[in-house]
Amino acid sequence: SGKTEAALTLAARLMAASNGHGVYLALPTMATADAMFDRVRKNDGWRRFFEEGAGQLALAHSADRLKLRLEEVNRRDADYGPGEYDTASRHCSAWLADSRKKALLADFGVGTLDQALLGVLPARHQSLRLLGLADKVLIVDEVHACDCYMGELLGRLLRFHAAMGGSAILLSATLPSNQRTRYLQAFAQGAGFAANAPQNDAFPLATWLARTGMDEQPVQARESVSRRVDVTLLPDESQAIARLEAAIGQGRCAVWVRNTVADAVDSWRQWNTAYPERPAILYHARFTLHDRLKIGERLLGDFGPDSRPETRRGRLVIATQVVEQSLDVDFDDMVSDIAPIDLIIQRAGRLQRHRRDATGSRVPADTSDGRGGVRLAVLSPEPTPEADAKWIKGLLPKTGKVYPDHGKLWLTARWMAKEGGFDVPRQARDMIESVYADEAFDCLPEGLQTVADAADGKCRADRGTARGNLLNFDEGYIPASLQWQDEGEAPTRLGEATVRLRLARLFDGGLVPWAEVDASIAWALSELSVPRRLIAAESPSDSVLIAAAKQSMVDEGRYVVVIALRRSGNAWLGRALNASDEEVRVVYSPICGLTIEKGVEDESDL
Repeated sequence: SGKTEAALTLAARLMAASNGHGVYLALPTMATADAMFDRVRKNDGWRRFFEEGAGQLALAHSADRLKLRLEEVNRRDADYGPGEYDTASRHCSAWLADSRKKALLADFGVGTLDQALLGVLPARHQSLRLLGLADKVLIVDEVHACDCYMGELLGRLLRFHAAMGGSAILLSATLPSNQRTRYLQAFAQGAGFAANAPQNDAFPLATWLARTGMDEQPVQARESVSRRVDVTLLPDESQAIARLEAAIGQGRCAVWVRNTVADAVDSWRQWNTAYPERPAILYHARFTLHDRLKIGERLLGDFGPDSRPETRRGRLVIATQVVEQSLDVDFDDMVSDIAPIDLIIQRAGRLQRHRRDATGSRVPADTSDGRGGVRLAVLSPEPTPEADAKWIKGLLPKTGKVYPDHGKLWLTARWMAKEGGFDVPRQARDMIESVYADEAFDCLPEGLQTVADAADGKCRADRGTARGNLLNFDEGYIPASLQWQDEGEAPTRLGEATVRLRLARLFDGGLVPWAEVDASIAWALSELSVPRRLIAAESPSDSVLIAAAKQSMVDEGRYVVVIALRRSGNAWLGRALNASDEEVRVVYSPICGLTIEKGVEDESDL
């Protein structure tokens, strides 16, 4: 808690000492980047880093143009007279906002980590991105979110950044020690000095590294964020539903965090069929951006820091992991599907997040919470010593696809079953290392070691792929380099290929954007992404309508698949082709999102 405030304070001190002339705040997702952007521009807080009238603020991610008109946010032109609208700073802001690579040149940038990682990949204008970062303090939040591939890219970025004289601040509440060591040594290598492996395993911990040495300083956690979370393992879904029913019946609000869209939709339908008088809210990533933002605003209003007892009482939310990204929501009770232990800790952060009395009204932070202790139920098979390769598949087959290292799931379940809960921050380090330390593998049942070996092999392969894609620091820019021969750009993330869908409604003989908003952004707000093997192309039966609709799009519909939807009762139906060139039926509703009723639906998609 308080990591962002600490990082910004450190960045301001570095800038005041002429060890940086700006900041780039790198976040794991667009949603978290948007939330951070709103946070730093609130009350013009970012301007305090610069002299009066100086500085430019920019947002950098793949959908940043939907966020705001940057030139309007940055306009501060006291030196110009009335009517002199097209001022120098406005033109400068517009130029910076013109592309994401130029946005990194702004004095204070907020965006996804991907935009910075492109600086160490053989991508066009790569050097412009590095130039933009060169004199900045690079702050990477939620660094634990980097998988094996992205972690390798981040290590190389730290090496480049350090070599250019930059400073970096990495933030995480759940970073394993081996990853911390890897990032520290990558930075030291770029700066040209040797660094020993860190030794202190305190939690919370601030580790400081410079040419003059390393200092590992334990940090005292605030009493208000130190707490006990009682954990109960639930062996089947019926017990999970019974747990939620009891909480809702007592007038409490609850959330069930499911690991896949398919499971979330199935549970939502079951609940609403059984309890039509108390319908649940569904929230996942397979809504159009317009509808997803509307649901997010509703959740923030009903369960956020300013929510009231009347909006919370007896309410249930069924969601995927998106509920823990950027939304400051607070639930009385939670059920979560089993996930790696660091994600369990993250999810528990949305459980009794703000101090409240028994009715749900906010109380001062120094007052005891009146909701009877923090309780988390985790849907998980029993972590028996006899567990085999089918251990997770019997109860949560889709979860097994999302988190293929079933060994880490078993280690997580074993720790929670043994301890019956966790004290944070006192036990946080032990929790993380019990799952992620190299020696944890030796504790696995023999039947799960093959699965764990396969996951470890894939991780190593992903790191190898990253090293093959990354720029060679020692090679520099030479005409004979083979790294720039590929016409395509190396990705910042690995994973299954996805496509962007653009939903359109049939209206008055033609197609109009799903989102009924300002025409300049309506098509963009009508988008969502799905795996390419589910939907790969448009239906030929709608080709004439779709071709006409694309003429009204600024980008003429390039690189998107347009789905023509027709109303059918409370839902909208459309058609498309999957990767096998088979026609599938697409169903969309602003209440439950997008589903595919023919073909094989990707059960691991989030």
